[in-house]
Amino acid sequence: MHFYNETPNLIYTSQPSYDMAKVPNKYKNITTGRDDVYWKMLPELSKFRVQYLDYFQLTHTCYFDNCTSDGGHRSRFVNRWKAQLLLNTLCDYIV
Repeated sequence: MHFYNETPNLIYTSQPSYDMAKVPNKYKNITTGRDDVYWKMLPELSKFRVQYLDYFQLTHTCYFDNCTSDGGHRSRFVNRWKAQLLLNTLCDYIV
């Protein structure tokens, strides 16, 4: 049995997308390439029927200047957007 099948009540989430133009120089070397994890994991998750929240695409498509101040951490309105997605998923899951 696979891990995904053993944990049917978990909700998996993706990592956020990083705005590399805003990541401070001292962190760019450890942040570069993190998007690869998302692109490699997505096909694996699609093989299993799991609850999955795609925060990567949600944060990747946010082009306002105030979406992030440092390339990774999100502003309040983006985090509220993520929380609403989670609440919608939980409500659908419970019903």
